[in-house]
Parts: sequence; structure tokens; C-alpha cells
Amino acid sequence: MKTIKLYYDTEFIEGFRTPLFGKKRHFIDLISIGMVDETGREFYRVCNEFDLGYAWEDEWVRENVLKPLHAELCRGVSTYGKTYHHDLFESFTRRSLKNLLNWYGKTRAQIAGDLREFLYGPALVDYDELYGREPVDTLAKFWLEENRYELVGYYTDYDHVLLASLFGRMIDLPKGLPMFTTDLRQKEEELEAKIKQRFIHVLRDGLLIQELYPDVDVNEPLVVGKQYFRYFSVAAKAGDEPDTKRASGLITFPMGTYISEWGNAPLQTHQNYPVNTQEHNALADAKWNRALDQFLSV
Repeated sequence: MKTIKLYYDTEFIEGFRTPLFGKKRHFIDLISIGMVDETGREFYRVCNEFDLGYAWEDEWVRENVLKPLHAELCRGVSTYGKTYHHDLFESFTRRSLKNLLNWYGKTRAQIAGDLREFLYGPALVDYDELYGREPVDTLAKFWLEENRYELVGYYTDYDHVLLASLFGRMIDLPKGLPMFTTDLRQKEEELEAKIKQRFIHVLRDGLLIQELYPDVDVNEPLVVGKQYFRYFSVAAKAGDEPDTKRASGLITFPMGTYISEWGNAPLQTHQNYPVNTQEHNALADAKWNRALDQFLSV
């Protein structure tokens, strides 16, 4: 069985509504969803059914999600279209965004249908010639006998709920999709803990060996059995970090680097940690998730 990773992200607005009768209830509305698989296939849709009025009143959502979305939707609009969508003195207004969403956004049902086609697209490529012009569902059934998807995201609790809700209940997810999402943030924290623990062991062993062999030059590696140690006591007394260049290559950490601040620094400080220049764009975030997974797997 082949497992194909699907990296995805959503942008959304959440809050509480109080009906005319009854208690207030929590809600979460999809704004956009982006997805990319291991081969580079991309899926991106903007929803036009979220509560724009509520989202507009949330300053953070308005500035960090809606404003970039407005600029994105405007890129392909003609001069006449921009004149129609924009107000006289300001381009980014609730009215102009509403018009753009009506033009370019899709309903949740439309997004669900498009996403189903995206998910089963490989079945059409792999099995169409083999089985002839069978219905998509039939080809998908054949394909799913040999393939399955793994959902991967970052801080994914709400993302998975929104993804499932496009199709109804959790049990209504398209065949081949699991009922959970692998959260890279958890994977990140687990790796940080392992690195910290390994650092503590290396530091402890190094200081112990120096105590046993006080005449050893701290600037030279010491071979003890099959392990290499570099003494850190000189740097510790001076309040400095060990020399990264000298330490790397002698002490092997995941990703082949020395973790600064005595092993307590988060992975985000690593020089190869992926950078997302379009944060809060669902497709850009999905691509970043893929880059992060590759970084954590090195």
C-alpha cells in the first residue's frame, strides 16, 4: 500500500453567535483552503459563504487574512473590473471584497466537489487506460486498493474539522482520507525534546571525561571508545556558547548542527528552518508545511 502525503492549511474565522432563542453557540467558517501533495499538485479555493461582516470586525483577520486575499483576487481583474470593485477613495473595503468573493469565490459544496476531483485525479491518470472510460468513482475504487492518503498540517485541530465539514460529518470524508491529521507542530516539539536530551548527555559525558583527564587539551577532540567528545567547560565558564564549527562534525545532532543556547533553542532558530513569506495564505502555508516536514525528516 502506497501512502501519499497531502499537506494542507485553511484560513477561517471563528466566534460565537447568539440565536434569537437559546444559548450562544460556537461557529467556525472556512475562508480558504490550500493543499499540495508530494508530487507538487496544488489545490486552492476561496469560499464565499463565510460571515464577512463578522470577519471584517476582527482587526487581526481583516489585516492579516482578508487584506492579502483582496490583493490576490484583484491581480487578475481588468481595469474596468477594478473600477467596479473598488470604492472611490479606497480599494480595500468590505464592499469591494464582497464583490470579489461573489465573482471568484466558491460555495462549500463547490469546493467539496472540486476537492474530490483533486483527490481522485491520480486515479484517472493511473487507471483510465487500464480500465477504459469507467466512472470516476469506479477508477477511484481501483486506485484506493493500492494507495492511501496521509493528511499533514501545522496546528491542525481546526483545519481537520473544516476539511471534514466540507463533506458533512467526519464519517462522510472521501474514501482514502484518514479521520485525523498528522500535526507537524507535535513532531517539532518531540524532536526538540530529543535534541535537548541528547545535548544533556553529551555535555554530562564531556565534563565527566575532562574531570577524569584534566590534562587533555579542550581544543582537541578526545576519542573514548567510539564516541567523540568536545569539552564545553571553558565556554561555559566564559558564559559563551561552544564553538559551533568545532562542535559540528564531532558531535552529531539531527540535521547535522549544534543547537545553540546549550540545547534549549527552538528549531525555528536553525539556519535551514523553512521561511514562509506569504503566511496566512492557505496555499502558501500548505507548501510551507511540506518544506517543514522535509526539514524535520532530515
